[in-house]
Amino acid sequence: MMIVYTDMHIFGAHPKIHEPLTFGEDIFYIGDNVDLKNCPRSQINDAQHLLKKIEQNAGDNYLPGNHELSYGKKTFIHYHRTLLTHGDIFFWPQQKSVHWRGGGIRAGISKCMWYFLRLKNCFMDLWPLKIRQAVLKKIYQTATAPAYQCHTVIIGHEHPHEMIKIPYSENNGPEITIYILPRGRHVMDIQTT
Repeated sequence: MMIVYTDMHIFGAHPKIHEPLTFGEDIFYIGDNVDLKNCPRSQINDAQHLLKKIEQNAGDNYLPGNHELSYGKKTFIHYHRTLLTHGDIFFWPQQKSVHWRGGGIRAGISKCMWYFLRLKNCFMDLWPLKIRQAVLKKIYQTATAPAYQCHTVIIGHEHPHEMIKIPYSENNGPEITIYILPRGRHVMDIQTT
C-alpha cells in the first residue's frame, strides 16, 4: 500500500483540494503540490515555506514538478519495481521542461492573472486527456531500461478526471502498467515485488 500526492497546486489557480499532508516511508510527493509558478506574488514566501516543509519531511520520497520551478533535482523515485515521476518530462519536449524548471519561468503572478487562470482551469477540465503513442513509448523505454526494470509507472502532471490505468508493452517485451493520476492524494494498492 502506498500514498501518492500529486498536482494539488496549493497557492495556485486550480480549484483547491483539501487533503491533509502526511509523511512516512510509503508516502510520496511527485510534483506540483505547491504551485510557485501561479502563486499570487503576495503569497510567494508562504508557498516557498510550505514547499521546503514538504521537501524536508518527505525526504527521498519527494520529487519536484514543473510548477515548483526546481530543475536539477532527481526526476524519478525508484521504489522496488515501481517508478514514480511527475511526468512533464514525458509529456513535454525536454527544452520546455528545462525552461520551466531551470529559471526560465519566474515565480508568482498578479492577483488579476491568478483569477484569469482560475477561470481558464475550469474550462480546461472539460477536455478529455489524449495520450500519444510517442509518450507511451518514452515511458516504456524508461521503465524497462536496465537502471530501473520496473513493472509499474506512476505519473502526475496531466490532471485526468479519474485515474487512468494503461497496460503497455512493445516488441514482445515485458508488460508494464502505467497509472496517470488525477490531482490530489491517492491510496494505491500496488504490488511492489
